[in-house]
Amino acid sequence: MVVSPLKKHKIKKLARRRKIKRWSTLEEDTLRTGVQKFGRGNWKLILNSDRDIFEERTEVDLKNKWRNMIHY
Repeated sequence: MVVSPLKKHKIKKLARRRKIKRWSTLEEDTLRTGVQKFGRGNWKLILNSDRDIFEERTEVDLKNKWRNMIHY
């Protein structure tokens, strides 16, 4: 019986991407108000101050949305 010296390959679970969730008008307005109140760049403060509105959002989501709102 011949045995291969190579280790057996284990299949790792792949991380799945989040589903795309459209931004509501309330979320956009709250983001604008948060930037006026706390300043641009304070995404964690903005997120934590209105956690109930930004239910499934992250700090990076807020930053990216703000960047897109400014440019368009």
